[in-house]
Amino acid sequence: MQISDAMQTRLQDHPFIEFINKIQMDIANVSISCTSLFHNTSPGFPTYVTMRDIVSNYIYPNTLKVIRITGADIKDALELSASYFTLKEDGTIIVNPSYIEPKPQHYNYDMWEGISYVLNISKPIGERVESLQYKGTPLNMNEEYEVVMNNYRASGGGNFFMFQNKPVIKDIPTDMSELIANYILKHKKIEATVNNNWKVIN
Repeated sequence: MQISDAMQTRLQDHPFIEFINKIQMDIANVSISCTSLFHNTSPGFPTYVTMRDIVSNYIYPNTLKVIRITGADIKDALELSASYFTLKEDGTIIVNPSYIEPKPQHYNYDMWEGISYVLNISKPIGERVESLQYKGTPLNMNEEYEVVMNNYRASGGGNFFMFQNKPVIKDIPTDMSELIANYILKHKKIEATVNNNWKVIN
């Protein structure tokens, strides 16, 4: 679960991100989750995980919330996350400068588990989400889904206004770093998995 390239971790499903989402889904007892890689020096987890490793990755005192949102809200959130990327003239995917200056906002790009999707950065902003599915069928834009995310995002932080004022189904007030530690202590041996449920293409 170690991270050697933060950009690559944001372009294709990575075991560390999948692990964080799986913890969130397990704790909240829901089937859809989103999280972010907070900064470019997140090291991921080594073979033996200490509390220092946890706080080196999860640097904010976030808690978790489960909110009820529509399929359209999920798509809008993915489109906003897709604006984190842009293309160089040669077609290479890079970080949109607006997420770097005046201050880095890498934490405002989310990666999801429980749904599958493709972000096509060659398309215009707002039209980049493709192949959006839930349990093997197209995500219903009008259906409501219960999704776990951190409290910052659930309140609309990072311009995710589609999440503001949505029904809160569950509030989990324990710091996420503590939840991760408790999960590892409980399970002791953690298997790194990656199901490649999403990717970013150009």
